Amino acid sequence: MYEDFFVLGMGGQKYPQLVREIAASGHEIACHGFLTPVYEQVTEEFYEETLRAKNLLEDITGSG
Repeated sequence: MYEDFFVLGMGGQKYPQLVREIAASGHEIACHGFLTPVYEQVTEEFYEETLRAKNLLEDITGSG
């Protein structure tokens, strides 16, 4: 059984082929944001970083 594989947006930006391989092996790609820890962000930053990461990871994996 495959599980979610959490990737920060920055990791996807730096290693897009690795993210594609993880997704191709059956894992669902999930993320917590782009780079900044959630506890250091205000609501607007959290929204922007999460959306940025989501869009990037969807582009890399061809999902979304």
